[in-house]
Amino acid sequence: MKKFITTLALLLVAVASFAQETFTSSALSNSAKVNVEHRGEYYIGGVFSDKFEMASETYYSVLSRPVIEVKHGVILSDMFYISAGVSMQVFMGKCFPKVTDIEKWNTVIFPVMINFKHFAPLKASVKPYVSTSVGFPIVATSTFGHDLQGKGYVDAGIGVEYRSFLCEVGYQFNSLVLYGHDDISGTTMKFGGMYLKLGLTFK
Repeated sequence: MKKFITTLALLLVAVASFAQETFTSSALSNSAKVNVEHRGEYYIGGVFSDKFEMASETYYSVLSRPVIEVKHGVILSDMFYISAGVSMQVFMGKCFPKVTDIEKWNTVIFPVMINFKHFAPLKASVKPYVSTSVGFPIVATSTFGHDLQGKGYVDAGIGVEYRSFLCEVGYQFNSLVLYGHDDISGTTMKFGGMYLKLGLTFK
């Protein structure tokens, strides 16, 4: 697992570097007017959800959580953004609110991702865009200990950029696998939810 996580992290960094070198060399060789710039993004926000799925059943829980996110990559001709990033999500609510003796989630995950954005080709200070990310969630700590492990991450959203400010809404999906419990060991827990993020760009 550690080797896989390390390999994935190195791959994400390599993707951003490779994209910059590829598009820069292509622009120079073809004399095309492709403007390539380094760009980073910082976000704060939240994910809003009150249920998850496990073993084809739906369970109600306190899953709304704060999110901090950082991305770094390249933007091409002010239209396309390719980046690698990581976010931190903190699950603090009770696992099952209607059961008083069940502990809280006390879970922190770090989804590592590759992000793609496409900005509308508008000559205006406000630029709408669509965004999607794919990656892998790393479970840092949890009530379930090492029995809870990451499986997959994906999100999709729409947003607007105004100067250096970003606002984005969408839907994200985390899948985690629960081990160490005889009757449900190896079962995938699916966490979906709407998100809202506010961000800043930097170069």
